[in-house]
Amino acid sequence: MLQIPKYFDLVLNSHVDNVTYDNLKLINAQGTVTVRDQTATLNGMTFNTLGGSFGTTGSYSSKNLAHPKFDFGLNIKNLDIQNAFSAFKTIKTLVPLAGQVEGIFGTSFKLSGEMGPDMFPNLATLTGKGVVDVVKAAINQSEVMSKIASLTTLPELKTLLVVNKEIQANIVNGNLVVQPFDLTVGDVKMTIGGSNSLAGALAYVTALNVPTGKLGSALTSKLTQLTGVKDIQGAERVTLGLNIGGTVTSPVVKLTSGSVKDQGKAIVTNVVKTKLTDALIGLTQKKQAQQDSTKRTDAAADQTAEEKARIATEKAKLEAQARLRDQVGQGLNSLFGKPKAKPKPKPVEPRPDETTPADTAKKSR
Repeated sequence: MLQIPKYFDLVLNSHVDNVTYDNLKLINAQGTVTVRDQTATLNGMTFNTLGGSFGTTGSYSSKNLAHPKFDFGLNIKNLDIQNAFSAFKTIKTLVPLAGQVEGIFGTSFKLSGEMGPDMFPNLATLTGKGVVDVVKAAINQSEVMSKIASLTTLPELKTLLVVNKEIQANIVNGNLVVQPFDLTVGDVKMTIGGSNSLAGALAYVTALNVPTGKLGSALTSKLTQLTGVKDIQGAERVTLGLNIGGTVTSPVVKLTSGSVKDQGKAIVTNVVKTKLTDALIGLTQKKQAQQDSTKRTDAAADQTAEEKARIATEKAKLEAQARLRDQVGQGLNSLFGKPKAKPKPKPVEPRPDETTPADTAKKSR
C-alpha cells in the first residue's frame, strides 16, 4: 500500500521517453503530478503503450490508509482488443466477452473506487460510466453466439462484424452494465444489452427481429405458443426475445418471448434499465450501510471515551472526598482530642570510671 507522507508538498512536471510500469512499456510519458495533503493528482498525463494512446487525469488519496481512494478519467484510442485483454486484469474480469473479440477500440471512461493492498483496484468497489468506441471488431468462435445461432437456426449469427459502434456502459460495484446497442447481420436486426458480474455470471438479453420464413418449424411452434398467434408464418417478421445466462465458456441461452411487432429495442431497454436501477439501488444501500457502520463505530468510540472520562472524574471525586475526611478528622483531633503524655526520661547511670567527690573523701579516710 502506498502511503503519501503528510509533509509532502510538491509539483512534478515529467517527460520521460521510456518507462516500465507493471510489465508495460510506456513511451513518451508526460504530464504533471501534484502531491499535497496526502493526495497525488495527475493532470494531463499521456503516454503510448500496446500500440494505443492513453490520456488520464485523476487522483489517489491515502488519507484513510484502510480505504485509500482513487478517482480517474481514462481516454484511450486505437488499442488492440486482444492486447488489452492480455495486459489488463481489470478488462479480463469486467469484460470476459472481450477474450473472444478481435479488433481495435477506444474508450472514454471515468472510474472511482478503493485501491487494494497491492495497489490494484479493489474491483468490488469500482464504479463509473463511459463510452466504448468499437472502431472495428469481429466476434469469432464465441460460445454465446454459437448457442444463439443454434437456438434460432440462424447460422449467420455465429460470426459478428462490428464497425464504428459506440456502446454506453456503467460499472456499479464491479458489475458491468452494458446499455442497449443495435447490430445488423444481413437481414437480421439485433439489440443487445445486459450485465455481467465479478464472478463471471452473464445476465444479458437479446432481441432479434428476423424474417419469419427463416425460422425452423420447431421455433415457429414455440413462437406460436408465446405470441398466441396461430398463423405466425403469415407475419412478415417476428421479434424473438432471448435471455443469455451462465458464463462466457458455458453460456445458457433461452427463448423467453416472441412478438409480431418490431419492439426489440423496447424489450432490451426495459430489461437493462431494471438491471441498472437494481445495481444503483444496491450501491446506495451499500454506501448507507457503510455510513451506518461508521456512525456506530464512532458512537461506540465516543461512548467509550465518555465512559472513561466519567469513571476518571468519579474516581478523582472519591479520592478528594477521602482526603477531605482525613483532613477534617485530623483537625477535630487537634481541637478536642487529649494530648498524648510525654514519656519520662530514663535516669542516666554513671560509668564505672566516674566517681563523685564523696566517694573520694571516703577512700582518703
